[in-house]
Amino acid sequence: MDKFGLSLKLTVVLVLLTAFEGFAVAADKQSANTAQVKSAPAIKWLQHDLKLNGIGVGVESAHKMLFVALGNGFEKSADYAVILSYKYASAGYKFVIKGSTIKNGGRFGFKGIKYGAKIPVQRYQNGALLDTYTILFTNLPVIQFIAARIVDEPKSPSTFRLLSGQFKQDTGIRKMGIEFRGSEISQTLEKKSLDVEIAKATDWTKGDGVKLLDLNKDSDWILDGVHDADSTFHRNLVSQDIFRAIRPGAYRDKFGVAHGQASLRGHLTEVIKNGIYDGVYVLNEKPGRKMYDLKKISVPVDVNGTPQWGKVNFKNPENGSALYKANIDNEVFFDSASVKNNFVQVYPKPKDVKRFEPLVEFADFVAKSNDKVFATGIAKRIDLDSVVDWWALVLVSHAEDNIRHNFNLARSGSGKFYMLSWDHDGSFGVNWFAFEPDTNNLIRRLTRLPAAGFNKKLKARWKTLRVTEFSQAKMVNRFKIYIDESNKGGAKARNTVRWRWPVDETDVVMGTAKYINAYLADWLPKADKIIHDLPEK
Repeated sequence: MDKFGLSLKLTVVLVLLTAFEGFAVAADKQSANTAQVKSAPAIKWLQHDLKLNGIGVGVESAHKMLFVALGNGFEKSADYAVILSYKYASAGYKFVIKGSTIKNGGRFGFKGIKYGAKIPVQRYQNGALLDTYTILFTNLPVIQFIAARIVDEPKSPSTFRLLSGQFKQDTGIRKMGIEFRGSEISQTLEKKSLDVEIAKATDWTKGDGVKLLDLNKDSDWILDGVHDADSTFHRNLVSQDIFRAIRPGAYRDKFGVAHGQASLRGHLTEVIKNGIYDGVYVLNEKPGRKMYDLKKISVPVDVNGTPQWGKVNFKNPENGSALYKANIDNEVFFDSASVKNNFVQVYPKPKDVKRFEPLVEFADFVAKSNDKVFATGIAKRIDLDSVVDWWALVLVSHAEDNIRHNFNLARSGSGKFYMLSWDHDGSFGVNWFAFEPDTNNLIRRLTRLPAAGFNKKLKARWKTLRVTEFSQAKMVNRFKIYIDESNKGGAKARNTVRWRWPVDETDVVMGTAKYINAYLADWLPKADKIIHDLPEK
């Protein structure tokens, strides 16, 4: 620890745990607290649909908190003028802030507000004080959802609302399907990541595309809990940002035109679940056919317009689009028999048709072709430039968890496969596993057979990237920006209190830009040597 010059102490964090009283135990005590209330008001705070300048507030009823997602410009104290609106004004409800009574549609000027500030607000009915809540001004978007039940599968009905002053968005209350996501290991964690599907107003099981913040319009979204994995909250986001920066699209067609988006985008949010503060989650786009702009498979329909996947002509090369996610195994591409265990089919959806044939054929070629056939034929099957960019990112970020799994393989129509980045939580010094490139037989053969041309491409690309997107200073600065975002309004501290993580000194240190900088200073010369030592003849 001393070599990084850090003096963080566990006792400091333990003091922090008491600073936001009760967040960590709210889920267990909410029922008991409610029972102690002698006469609860007839109208709950959520029912008021309280809004400031047309954007709702997140209602954390367990501790009587109102989360206001501010826009930009409140790093330092600034005035904040609002128009306050709410429902049930005709029933005699009024709100008082700093001694000023504000009616529905009334104006109020907050003085000297900055991210993390707290202001009490009283609620009255017909002149009688009902309760006092505290407004908390956060710099992050706020997501409020209500879900009676969440399991791994299937999705359960729930409601969703996103609030953001920065992006001037209030989705209103939307129907949603929700379920836990992730591996068996990640699902043992106390704080679990979530798959959510924004649904049509008439049917919670039918997806309805919506644009959230500045992200792509879609119905499927990820709420990544990043719990017990990445104490910066941002290793995956930084990696995906870098991958998009080095790749103009997910793939290029035969005319050289870039298509799609190379990797997901996301934003930190603060989540309120069932009226209880639930910490910081990363709202991520969900990679799929639309994000990568893969050509749609032509599916016949019956007289009722129902797709007939069983009648798709897969002999037509243009129906060759596919997307697979490398999943769990300790090695990959050493045989074709393990493909169905190694990979998850994303497109087409398995419920429509199971389609592993393209991937089996590719894996079979990688595993069984002799050196000469491999060297001359691999570039016909997969775009080597995409593999270069993907492998360069894995190498520069020391992402040992992405060598043999946690990557995507995509193909559009009759084109080649493309390698695409996915899930880099275990990167930039997390060190879950040993860094073992030979566990990926595609990389093993490409780097051992100079005749394939991969090493020459990789060396040239690496030289360019190391003074641009892969420079130590630029990568560390990406972390600094994100870490500042999570700290300046107190969101990361609130998450620590809610989940008691990170509190271990090592985890706390690994969440700092100083640690990232020191780690890269040690790792990058080693990565440079790995590239330098690759044979070209």
